[in-house]
Amino acid sequence: MKSFLSCTIFFSVLTVALCQEQPAIVEQKPLFVSQKQHDAWLKLLPDGVFTDAEKARMILYDTASVPQSHQDNDGFPGFHDINHNISASKPFEKYGNPNKEFPWKTGGLDDSPDGETFKALILPVEDEQIVPMTGWWVHLPHPNRGSDYMVLDFPTGTKVAEILMIRSGKQRFVFEIRILEKIKTGDPFAVKDNWKPRWFRAVKNREHLLEILKGTEYGKAVEEAGKDGWSPATLRDEGHDFRVFNATALEDPLPAAPTEILKLVHDRKFVEATDEIWTVSAKGTTTYCGTGGIFPEEYKGGFFNSKNCLDCHATVMKHANQLQLRRDWYGLVRGSSGIFSVPLVDDSTISYNGFGITPKWNKKITDAGLLVRKK
Repeated sequence: MKSFLSCTIFFSVLTVALCQEQPAIVEQKPLFVSQKQHDAWLKLLPDGVFTDAEKARMILYDTASVPQSHQDNDGFPGFHDINHNISASKPFEKYGNPNKEFPWKTGGLDDSPDGETFKALILPVEDEQIVPMTGWWVHLPHPNRGSDYMVLDFPTGTKVAEILMIRSGKQRFVFEIRILEKIKTGDPFAVKDNWKPRWFRAVKNREHLLEILKGTEYGKAVEEAGKDGWSPATLRDEGHDFRVFNATALEDPLPAAPTEILKLVHDRKFVEATDEIWTVSAKGTTTYCGTGGIFPEEYKGGFFNSKNCLDCHATVMKHANQLQLRRDWYGLVRGSSGIFSVPLVDDSTISYNGFGITPKWNKKITDAGLLVRKK
């Protein structure tokens, strides 16, 4: 009898403990893509990165569903599509609008013909309720004028993820997931203090890849391709007076990979690979991943680490002429509070012809109660 009571008490305590450890399952509200597309993206997500509770409340979007736009107040205030160029004074302006230039375009996929990406916004939960973001207008000083801009801040615990994919025929394989997690609430412009970058992959480094590929013909080709060593290269934003990104890394071009190899490598539980060195030369030069093969062609992820990731994100909402002195036609680097892609403004108020439209907060976000306006 005593033994029976002891077991009953033990399992009761265990049940309570397990229940307390389970995160609240709160469903996401706004859809920025069709339900079909949302579900298709969810199915692509690998194990080892997100909990079921996080997947349930993910807000998924891409550049088609959340148009890339930047704020300006240079005579035509409001939000403007980044593809609208007023001018491009050669040679010191590549496109005119800096939001079209490296390093603000994409996360290393700028020149990749077989690379794709979508984003995820995951707000934290408190008392089984999603914690809303805070939005307000802020006055930003400018050398020649004063301008007011919309600012969106995120509660501590927010995660913004970039899901990077490689395309093979009609199939997509997630090869890397990058996450910025809000770890501190404070000055929204103190990006480096507020956010922590992490990223995840199925394969951590070149040695790990060869272990996975052991016994395959492709594995032999990868091993052979590395026998001659690797050459260093430099990636930086050209032409800007105040350079944001400047990194030297090895280039490890991998042999073209068939679909079955992509499935073998990427279709497994992901592990954290933040600042994981992919390979290193005899002279000590490193890289953080390969290019081509199991990664998209021309993928530049080998140059990215957590430091220069934050260096770039810290330029969000900086005026173009803070990066290049003569660049006065354009407004701010897009995004808010360190996040480039956030669904900040309602797309009905984005201008595509240069003329200003009075901006409004994103209707899908406000209708879902995920934004608290602060005066």
